[in-house]
Amino acid sequence: MNNVKSLLLGTGAAITALSGAHAADAIIVEPAPAEYVRVCDAYGSGFFYIPGTETCMSINGFVRSSYEKLYVHGEIDGILVGGAQAAGNTIAGTTTTGPTPSTATNPSFTLWGQRARLGIDTRNETDWGTLRAQMRIEAGQSNTDEDIDMDRALISLAGFRFGFTDNYWSTNHGYGWINLEAVSAVAFGIVYTDGFYGFDDATMADYTWVSDGLSITVGAEDPRVSYGRDTFFNATNSGGTDGRVNFYAGFNYKGDGWGVAGTVAHDSLAPDVGSLLPAAGGTVTDIGGWAYKISANLDLSSFIPGGSLWGMYMTDGDYNTDYVHGNALTENPDSVWGIAFGGDLTDEIQFVSNYFHVNGGNACPASTTPVSVGGSCLGGAAIQEGDTNQWTVGLNWYPAAAPGFQMKASYTKGTTDNSASAVVSASPGGVSFEYDNFEVTVRRDF
Repeated sequence: MNNVKSLLLGTGAAITALSGAHAADAIIVEPAPAEYVRVCDAYGSGFFYIPGTETCMSINGFVRSSYEKLYVHGEIDGILVGGAQAAGNTIAGTTTTGPTPSTATNPSFTLWGQRARLGIDTRNETDWGTLRAQMRIEAGQSNTDEDIDMDRALISLAGFRFGFTDNYWSTNHGYGWINLEAVSAVAFGIVYTDGFYGFDDATMADYTWVSDGLSITVGAEDPRVSYGRDTFFNATNSGGTDGRVNFYAGFNYKGDGWGVAGTVAHDSLAPDVGSLLPAAGGTVTDIGGWAYKISANLDLSSFIPGGSLWGMYMTDGDYNTDYVHGNALTENPDSVWGIAFGGDLTDEIQFVSNYFHVNGGNACPASTTPVSVGGSCLGGAAIQEGDTNQWTVGLNWYPAAAPGFQMKASYTKGTTDNSASAVVSASPGGVSFEYDNFEVTVRRDF
């Protein structure tokens, strides 16, 4: 009996020891801790850390749909439309090509366009300061036209910027007054909502010094297109075709409730003398020209809820630079100035208004080649072009019940007088008319 008892106890001890050894050798697999996306509040709202890194990222953009109706009051004959000279017009013995011009009495135009933008902004801190990279893609559709563009590709570090984006001439002054945004009618070259001159983008390299609300910038850029000179059919001198770059410098100061900005730019392709229409047999000498711009803004919220006032003036004298824009009806604008005002009617509704004036500068009669620097024309005397004036009023609605959603409506009234443009009209009488424009925009920001 004792032998049996000893055998059972020994067997039990052996089993216990064996099971203990197996338990010690067992591998217990535990789930890895979940890595949630962390909010990055160092650069404002909307940023988060890219998992596994110390780099912060923001994804943003908008989708919008805009409807625009333009009414022209007057008779239009042989006019420049969409940047191409009408067929049959004779300038300095050269007959232009294109669709046959026709007389239009009180024409109207409709544009219904969509735009979508997607942007990515990444930032992290380095020993040299904040390292930032931005990219932005835009897709647009208007009537039958569609396009997708790389709108921004930019790297910033230690005050330096390199890449492609909206040019400093525009951004330093708040883009003009693009509060009433729509598809921007291009009929007869009239540009609304962007203050007659819109904004350009370019490949650039610049440096900005910042101290106590003051920033000073110097840089160089290669424009993607030649906005102003396209009106002159100066095909051999489009921006950036021969490697020459433009130079710019400016400042921006933001005080307590007010601000002022100034920019000077040198356009290396601004023409000097000779014909601006190479097809007519003339020549072009590009010595470069200077353009100047100043703007100011004032916060009026202490007197008017949400109130603000903005003003701008720019000029390039007799040069045809790529910076001072009028419209296709103003052949060579000497200067443009504008003023804008806005305020809150309620917590959700904002009132906005603006006025812009284009000084037409010198133009040439239809019997001569276009104007050159100094106001001279080949084959005739220069004529002072008339002015263009434009007024806009509108309402912006930002409903609290739908954050990120907005609706805008505006009305624009304009008058233009082109005394004797060789580029615009076949008749020495030029073109003068009035126009009305109505816009409605629905937009969702994210």
